[in-house]
Amino acid sequence: MKISTILSRLALAALVAGAFAACTTEDTPGTTNIPTGLMARSVDANTIAVMWTRASGDVGADTLIVTDPGGAVKFSGATSTTANTMTATGLTTNTVYTISVKGGGGTSSSINWMTANRTDGLQIFEYSSSGQSGLQLNGADNKAHVVSVSNGNSGIIDFLLDDKQRSATITSASGLDFEGAQNFDDTWRNSLVDVNGRYVVGGLNNDYSASEFTSAYSGMTSTDYPIDEATDYGTRGSRVLLVKTKEGNFAKIEIVPDPTTGKLYTGTGANRHITVNVSYQPTVGRAYAGRPH
Repeated sequence: MKISTILSRLALAALVAGAFAACTTEDTPGTTNIPTGLMARSVDANTIAVMWTRASGDVGADTLIVTDPGGAVKFSGATSTTANTMTATGLTTNTVYTISVKGGGGTSSSINWMTANRTDGLQIFEYSSSGQSGLQLNGADNKAHVVSVSNGNSGIIDFLLDDKQRSATITSASGLDFEGAQNFDDTWRNSLVDVNGRYVVGGLNNDYSASEFTSAYSGMTSTDYPIDEATDYGTRGSRVLLVKTKEGNFAKIEIVPDPTTGKLYTGTGANRHITVNVSYQPTVGRAYAGRPH
């Protein structure tokens, strides 16, 4: 057989093998897009949770990057391949962090966010009961507390759970009002609430936002906040209130519905109560997020 014939056959075999390999090797699709739609929520004093939309065609892990005002990276973590949420830990209070997510096609636009102190599971009883009816948003231990409604505590109570037995002017279906303390007595603290209270399925644990809540605070008043009798708990979720204290601190109060009845309060007679979770921003004038200085 001629050398040229052998070489031709070898070349043809190599070509066929190459073609076969090309047909059976799976290409990794690339992406020119970047993650979008970043949102955050304050988990506690040292933790921020972030949610985003993964880029179209992105098949690899995304990386959450959190930097402090000086540009130092305080958290960097890669997700699993398909995850679009991650929790940044090891952060500190009173710091505005810059948050971004890096995907296969580049890094997203950034948002700013802060941590916030968190207290869960507080039970506040109606005024005419034998239980404690006042809510203090920030105590000496940086936690929220339920306290008795007494003149000695008037300087620390931000909200109280009033009832129709004490005030015949309450017109809510439940006969209960969760109100800023100044509505009860002018000598109490002056805490304001956004009257456009929101229902959030999952409450504070699912209350993500893309920006700070400054716009909501322009509509804050001292109006009584009625406790309604929502029965569609599975659809509407918790009632989340945006709050501004006398000093200018911001907070969110989640009123957790009773898991059995779906109402925003538990019990009957004069011993009804509400259960609240509190997220409190210890930095004055910062609505969870802000621009670094």
